[in-house]
Amino acid sequence: FFLSSTIIFLFALPGIFLVLNFPVTLSVSFDNRFYNSILVDSSIISFYLIPIYFSLFFDKKINLNFMDKKIIIASFFSLIVVLILSQYFNYNFRLGGGFFFKTFCYSI
Repeated sequence: FFLSSTIIFLFALPGIFLVLNFPVTLSVSFDNRFYNSILVDSSIISFYLIPIYFSLFFDKKINLNFMDKKIIIASFFSLIVVLILSQYFNYNFRLGGGFFFKTFCYSI
């Protein structure tokens, strides 16, 4: 996951540079609130990665030991980041949002 996230971040750097230096290019359909983008993008990435993790887990190619210190620390850090960013979350529904976002917003 961290390797994939690092590669995705490296490929996103030109887009980040473009948005920061020329924000008018994406002014029609872009939300420049960084905390909104983090939560929505992680929702979209999770939607596509969950089936891969399930198939690897059920084929016994990965073994998830939930008492492993690395998993506990990563889960705790992720939870803290999501809780902090959720306090400032104010997203325009017309811009998209990801599967989990749409599911939970319309179910409430």
